[in-house]
Amino acid sequence: MSDELFRAGFDIPDKTNIRWDSPKSVKHFLIDLDDQGKIESAKTDLSIRFLSNIRIFKKDVTDTSIKKQELNEVELYVKHLVTSGNNPTSTSRPQPLNVALDDQSWVILQLSDNVEWQFSTTHPALTTKSPDKVFWVDGRKKHGFNANLRYVDDVGNSVPYEDVELDKTYRMIFFRVLLAEKGVPRGMNIFVDLFAKYEDDQGSGRRPDGRRRIPLIIDPDVPDDGNQGFPAPPAVPR
Repeated sequence: MSDELFRAGFDIPDKTNIRWDSPKSVKHFLIDLDDQGKIESAKTDLSIRFLSNIRIFKKDVTDTSIKKQELNEVELYVKHLVTSGNNPTSTSRPQPLNVALDDQSWVILQLSDNVEWQFSTTHPALTTKSPDKVFWVDGRKKHGFNANLRYVDDVGNSVPYEDVELDKTYRMIFFRVLLAEKGVPRGMNIFVDLFAKYEDDQGSGRRPDGRRRIPLIIDPDVPDDGNQGFPAPPAVPR
């Protein structure tokens, strides 16, 4: 991690005191670009016009039999995913990039190997557009709608943002969703870096291999319907 020029959104905290007392589903999504979004042949005239043609989608590759409770259990699970060498596949059609959950869950977001990109190492890979709503239950202040954002490197090790290393590649992150309010969407920002090959080798952001890093913010829909699967806060916080 290096010093940041800006910070967009609100960080996902590492601590939460919202109840989480049983194994939860592990929702696994593969993020990819459509054919028009491939950037292997990008030239020096790569521009906003080109980037506007990139369409991002997800495929649900969730194994519904997998449930985990503790952070270290998920860390071991994602390490196996990475080191097994089996790239996730899905026969489902590409879907809009949203994260619609109906119960407490661990969420894995994985960037496709088809694209030269990775999660940002100079900005938290995931932030929320609004802060958590503060509420009280039995006199206790509750916080942490989401928690435990972790980066996963190319050998399967999981680290928080503070321990991210600039020279490593991170194409997977995970976190947990503990609370959602019915009818209250929670916008999220996903920060990735695209790497494009250029005919010239000059300019800011150039890597030693001649590629340039192009920061990109993905803005998915996050319905968070907040049905009975979530522990609901009081209707009117005290």
